[in-house]
Amino acid sequence: MQADLTSWTQERIAHLKAQVRNLYWHIRNSRRGLEDAYRRRYYRRIARCKSELLALGVSSREWLDYIACCRRKTCLGCAHCGGR
Repeated sequence: MQADLTSWTQERIAHLKAQVRNLYWHIRNSRRGLEDAYRRRYYRRIARCKSELLALGVSSREWLDYIACCRRKTCLGCAHCGGR
């Protein structure tokens, strides 16, 4: 039973991280000043994902490293996103 819970948690964390990466893609590709409401909507979705990730046991340092990777246009080969 415990192994199923752990695998479910890891799958949920992976899903949320992929969702955050996608949301940051939308933010990076929107036009500043013209689509501010659109950008705020995505930042609010990221905040919900962040609170869920922290509740699932992701450390604050890991979260900060991950969003720093997501905010860049190109990955530098980090372990957070699998070097995409």
